[in-house]
Formats: sequence, C-alpha cells, structure tokens
Amino acid sequence: LDIIEHDADKTVFEVECGKGTYVRSLARDMGRDLGCFGHIAELRRVEVEPFTPDDFVTVAELEAARFGG
Repeated sequence: LDIIEHDADKTVFEVECGKGTYVRSLARDMGRDLGCFGHIAELRRVEVEPFTPDDFVTVAELEAARFGG
C-alpha cells in the first residue's frame, strides 16, 4: 500500500493486490481502525494481467464501437 496524496479530507493510495482482494473493505477497515469514516470515492484498476492501461477502453469508446459512432 502506497500513499500517493493525503490531506485533512482524503487520502489517495495505491494497492497492488491479487484477485479476491476487497479494496472497498480495506478502506472501510482502515477508517474504522483510525477512528473515522472510511469509504471509496473512486476506484481505478490500473493493471489486470496480461492487460495494461494501453489495452483499456472507456465506456464511451465501447458505446461508440457498438453504435458505429
């Protein structure tokens, strides 16, 4: 777990994990252990082997491909 950014309102962190890891539960548990409310505001998967971010597509790109746009 690496902390990327932290201030009074939020902490941005990066986790390298295997399948079956519940990152939302990790955030909740960290908040509980710190005595505050923890939740996920944004969750982004940055790599799923064998794929890299260069292989990822957005929802808009999928819709454009589906509807010929």
